[in-house]
Amino acid sequence: ISELIQKISQSSFMIGYLIYQFNKVNDLTDQITLIAANTHRVQELLEYMMKIDTTWSEKQLSKNIEQDEILIIKNLSYSTPNNNKHIVMKNLSLTLNKRQHLLITGESGVGKTSLFRVLYSIWPMDIGGSFSYKTAQAFLLPQRPYFTNKSLHDELSYPNVQTLSTLTSQIEIEQVLTQWNLEHILDCVESSVFTCPKYAWQDLLSPGELQRLSFVRLVLRLSSNQNNQASKTNLVFLDEITSSLDINIEMKMYNYLLEQDLTLISIGHRETLRQYH
Repeated sequence: ISELIQKISQSSFMIGYLIYQFNKVNDLTDQITLIAANTHRVQELLEYMMKIDTTWSEKQLSKNIEQDEILIIKNLSYSTPNNNKHIVMKNLSLTLNKRQHLLITGESGVGKTSLFRVLYSIWPMDIGGSFSYKTAQAFLLPQRPYFTNKSLHDELSYPNVQTLSTLTSQIEIEQVLTQWNLEHILDCVESSVFTCPKYAWQDLLSPGELQRLSFVRLVLRLSSNQNNQASKTNLVFLDEITSSLDINIEMKMYNYLLEQDLTLISIGHRETLRQYH
C-alpha cells in the first residue's frame, strides 16, 4: 500500500507540474498573439510613413532647381496641425541663392519655428503652395537639441547614424570637442566616445553645453561629406542655436559657418545676428 501511495504521490506531482507547464505555454500564446498584433500595427505605421514620405518627395520637394538656387518657396500657406483654422503663414514666396543668408526675427508665437517645421517636413503643408530644395543637402539645428544616454559616437552621428558613424573616429571627435571647448564632457564617459554615460546627456550637461554639442554634430557632418556632391551640405536651418550661449561663442560659431560653402537660414532675437546675414 505504501508503494502505491508513493506512486500516486509521484503521479500527482507530475500531473501538477504538467498542468503548470501547459499554463505557461498558454500564457506565452497570449503574449505571442499580442506581439503579432503589435508587429502588424508597426508594419502598417511604417508603410503609411513611407507612403507619406514618397508622396511628399514627389509632389512637394521637386529637385528641378537651378544650380545657384538653394531654396525656392512659392505661395506657401499652412496652419497648425491640430487646428487648420489657425493659419500660421499665408502666400509666402522667396528664393535663396548659394551663399545667400536669411535671418528670421519676430516676437515669440508668431510662427518662426513653424516655418522650419514645414520646410523640414515635420509639419504638413496643408493649405497650398510649394517649396523646393535638395533635402539630402540640408541640415537642421534646433533650439533645444535632444540627446539620450547613448555614447558620444552615436549621439554625434545622429541623424546620419548609418553613414557618419563609419567616418568618425575617437581622435576626430576629441579634436572637434576640444575645438568647441567641450573636451571636459569626456570625463562623463571615462574618456571614451564609445562608452555610454550613466545618465542621459540631457541631465548631465547645461543648455549651453547641449547647444554646442548639437553644433558639433553639424561640424562633423560638414567635415565628412563635403567631398560627396550628392550629400554635400549646402543649406542649414538654425533655430536660435545660440540662445543659451554668450556673444563670443556665437561669433565663433557663425564665423565658422560663413567660411563654409553654405546658405544659412537663422531664427533669432539678438541684434548681433544681423551681421552674419
